[in-house]
Amino acid sequence: MLTGTLYPEHQPRSQKTEQRFGGLQWGEKNGLVFVEDFDRKRRWRRTFMVNADDSSQAPKLVWGLNNQDRYNNPGRPIQHTLPSGHNAILQNGDTSSLMDR
Repeated sequence: MLTGTLYPEHQPRSQKTEQRFGGLQWGEKNGLVFVEDFDRKRRWRRTFMVNADDSSQAPKLVWGLNNQDRYNNPGRPIQHTLPSGHNAILQNGDTSSLMDR
């Protein structure tokens, strides 16, 4: 997968996932990207936080859960539309809020 296409100041680079790629969500600032992968055999979904501005930082696991586990599902980050028309994760400083599915 390629990252870096939402903001012109980010150089595109590849970010491999251990399992099947499940999607990504850009943050509105600080190079924040949430990358999701999916293990089909175990039905396990993981979300990693990646810093697109600093490729030396290792991806950090935010959560992992069974795809059918609705009770423990943390939800999705709240997004808003940027002036460019792209959607991005709403950030308040270094934090973001989750919304229930």
